[in-house]
Amino acid sequence: ANLELFRARPWTGAGWHHNLELAGQWIRQWHPGQEVFVGHAHNNLLEVLGGTGLCGLVGWIGWNFWLGLALWRQSRPEPGRPEWFRELTQGFLAGFVVFHLNGLTQVNFWEGKVQHQISWVVAWVLFGLLHSRQKEPVS
Repeated sequence: ANLELFRARPWTGAGWHHNLELAGQWIRQWHPGQEVFVGHAHNNLLEVLGGTGLCGLVGWIGWNFWLGLALWRQSRPEPGRPEWFRELTQGFLAGFVVFHLNGLTQVNFWEGKVQHQISWVVAWVLFGLLHSRQKEPVS
């Protein structure tokens, strides 16, 4: 159903978080008179594509690429960066990769607990970027 929502509006999708309701209506049209179970797309990419179209998908992929790349760079050895900082960042990077692997079969990106954890990781990345630009060691 989310692919159909994307086909109907490829640039903008059905609207931010409107695809769940609209996907249910779409599926009920395909199966009139039957009781159907309707939920999210069970895939982060399909959920973003159905809800925000290509514009939203490009932004979402770009944001995730930036965050993953920043974690990767901060997980590498750098003069003046303590070992614990690098190791903790490697843990965040591993969790980020597993998070997206899980997102292939479950929409997990929009959950409140997940957003809270991602916010902490973004804060960590920004903290690391701030200190690396100042060329001061993180202590």
